Amino acid sequence: MARYRTVDPKVHTDSKILRLSPARPSGQALWMYLLTAPENGPIPGLLRIGEASLAESIYGHGWPLRDLRRCWRELEREGIAKADWRSRVVWLLKGLTYNPPKTPNHILSWRHAWEEIPDCGIKTEVRERLLAICAEQGPVFAETFRYIDGVPGAKPPPKSGPNRRHNSGPNNRHNNSQDQDQDQDQDQDQDQDQDQERAQARVRRNFFRKGKPRPPDLPEYEPPPLPPRDPEAEKAGIALVIAEIEAAAARKKAAENEPGGDSAA
Repeated sequence: MARYRTVDPKVHTDSKILRLSPARPSGQALWMYLLTAPENGPIPGLLRIGEASLAESIYGHGWPLRDLRRCWRELEREGIAKADWRSRVVWLLKGLTYNPPKTPNHILSWRHAWEEIPDCGIKTEVRERLLAICAEQGPVFAETFRYIDGVPGAKPPPKSGPNRRHNSGPNNRHNNSQDQDQDQDQDQDQDQDQDQERAQARVRRNFFRKGKPRPPDLPEYEPPPLPPRDPEAEKAGIALVIAEIEAAAARKKAAENEPGGDSAA
């Protein structure tokens, strides 16, 4: 099973990372940068960047142009990357293999990025590769790519319906039928929820319609009134408390003066 990790492109502009010792020019360092470069667009494996710009911005420190060209020749020799420097287009050949479109709407989101890529030999190769991958995913995928590619008569994917792979092979027919059943159940549940919401809204409208009595407002809470103050009773209570305190002090003093009072205590 393939294992993937997500890398934030901002790692190349992080101040802590930039203070580390810079990566020396090498084919491996160039390849790792291209995989995570900020110039990566929504179409996997396609970058819009020129040769001089890449040499200037790589890893935040830049490389000499001659070193970049030397390292680039290593990538071309291994057949893992191509570039049209005049058109400022770089293609990592395995980008689409490891990141194929998951839904037709995923392809639809590439429309503006695809239109911004100038016509060149690399775009022609990417077009052929995309068509092959989309054909493997299903006819809706292929039709959606032809739509963003400007093919006359091509139609966008339907706005409603499940966004899933529309494979029609013998190994996927059973799965597709199960998916359709699940989608129908979900649609029914959603319809029932919407019907309940509409019914509740209708009840509220009828209740508050003009001419209907509104529910009475609850009265505001008012605390009970405090009893009137009695100064004489307050003085008597204070005098009683003082008398009890003095009597307790007298009893304690008498107990201390009795013989054996300390030992008993």
